[in-house]
Amino acid sequence: AAVVLVAVAGYPLSMVGLQADADSNATPPTLALLALTVAQAGVVLALRASAARLLERRPVLWAGVASLGTVIITVFLWHMTALVIVASLTHLTGWWPQTTAIDGQWWALRPPWLLLCTLALVPLVLLFRRLEGAGEPGPGGPWRTGLGVLATSGGLGIMLVQGTYDPDRWLGVPVPAVLLLAAGMLLLGIHRSQRSRETTG
Repeated sequence: AAVVLVAVAGYPLSMVGLQADADSNATPPTLALLALTVAQAGVVLALRASAARLLERRPVLWAGVASLGTVIITVFLWHMTALVIVASLTHLTGWWPQTTAIDGQWWALRPPWLLLCTLALVPLVLLFRRLEGAGEPGPGGPWRTGLGVLATSGGLGIMLVQGTYDPDRWLGVPVPAVLLLAAGMLLLGIHRSQRSRETTG
């Protein structure tokens, strides 16, 4: 269905849009993007049984998958930062070959590009992975919990409306929203690690 929508119905080819324009399938989501999403989910579900049998026979492989699962949100949150770092060190310096078309050269550059992005991502994951294991919010009573939820929701809401970066702001970020979010997380006890809760509990 996705192929037909792109080839016949004139939907954009790219499924990842970087800006809200007519050539984006992402803003707003189109039928072509929905079809691709269903197709990807279907492929994963179709391979699930085979993958489960493979992991049961290969404990080492399963250990690697399980280890990756403990930092998957950290990877998701920081992979674009790694990409920006690599792009700044390669494209802006003129070190990386400039390609405007998706041709043989573009595909040949994908493996080293992914390798560079992975090398930039590894230290970010090592630095921030402990935050992913923060565990459940700690008990703090109804008033503290309520204030924590309000502060956290308020900080996220401000970021949603104002954005997370603006070069005209001090430090480029919405400082009041960041402080409000941090205060809410402190009130909820999210900053405490699961291990420290088990020790104090």
